[in-house]
Amino acid sequence: MQVSQERKETQDQRKHRYQKLEDALQGLIYKQAEFITGSRWGFLVGLLSVLPMLAITIALTFGLQRVVNNFILEDSVLVLAFSITALWWGWRPGLLLIFLGMFILDLFFIVPHGQSDLLKWPNILQLLPLCLAGIAIGMLSFQRDKGWIRTRVYARELATARQKLEHEAQLKDRFLSMTSHELKTPITSILMQSQLLQRRLQKQPMAGKTDAVLQVLEKIDEQTHTLTSMVDELLDLSRVQSHKIKLDRQFYDMNVLCLEVVEDQKVVTGRPIRFQASATPATIYVDKHRLVQVVSNLVSNAIKYSPVSSSVEVSVDQGTQHVTVQVRDYGQGIGQDELDRIFEPFYRTAEAQSSATTGLGLGLAITKQIVDLHKGRMWCTSEKGHGSTFFVELPVS
Repeated sequence: MQVSQERKETQDQRKHRYQKLEDALQGLIYKQAEFITGSRWGFLVGLLSVLPMLAITIALTFGLQRVVNNFILEDSVLVLAFSITALWWGWRPGLLLIFLGMFILDLFFIVPHGQSDLLKWPNILQLLPLCLAGIAIGMLSFQRDKGWIRTRVYARELATARQKLEHEAQLKDRFLSMTSHELKTPITSILMQSQLLQRRLQKQPMAGKTDAVLQVLEKIDEQTHTLTSMVDELLDLSRVQSHKIKLDRQFYDMNVLCLEVVEDQKVVTGRPIRFQASATPATIYVDKHRLVQVVSNLVSNAIKYSPVSSSVEVSVDQGTQHVTVQVRDYGQGIGQDELDRIFEPFYRTAEAQSSATTGLGLGLAITKQIVDLHKGRMWCTSEKGHGSTFFVELPVS
């Protein structure tokens, strides 16, 4: 177990290191692209690149004329050079290259040497398709530059918003963790003092006041337990969201686990709970303590939000790939508009808010997070007025 944990920590460190390297490379590429296409220096570099591109165009065209007999596609190299310039450095350097290149083609290649006169040359229309193609590519490149700039602005805004949200989430998690830990100590002290005072009163009764004082102390004890449960939920949520929960997995039969939870809830609440085990042992590799927490929370919610006269049903189904636990109640049910939100932290349904039960709305959120840590799934089906059924599906292997 220790070796597996150390291996997982090593993998997490390696993954974190690779992520930092990837972010650094992306930042370098982003800055380079921003320098080339978006800055004033990038524009000057694009204009200066026209001269070497023209030189390369002339050299390649001369070379093709010597190698290929009757070479008549003198403008093909220029179109290629223009496309590269326009798509990389922008539409303005591209248009400069196309007009200079047209003059060079006319001067050296298309018209016989010494007879170049654009004003009198009758075949000037031969250059018109090249000019129109250049303008079209220039317009496309211009739109690309606008899209690039817009994308860059949106990416920067999204990155800033993400950093702000991550910072706020870290502050929230830190606040929850610190507050929960700070509350834990005084609550525990109040509970201990209350229980100590109850024992002393039972040993040394006060004349005519013992029963009244004991009732007050029992109320303090009850409310302190409720507050302790809330603090524990806050601590669990903080641990889950900060990935500090380590699962202590072992092979365990879900039939046995669910039966233990059902029997405990029967004793505590006195409510009828029907349990149906699977035909064969439903043994899976889980953290028993956390799965008891999951099933207990579902059964407790079913009891809490259903009529006292109704029963709660718990069943285990053994499949080939998964083990499914179902918890069904016959309460008021959950509306379809609320089903998608019941697993959100701090969310309570309208029925829960109007009921006498207290809570922070964290139980289902923590339960689902624990199921997710086991690579399982959790969902709910419900119909208003006909109760709800919660499903927990866990992988066999």
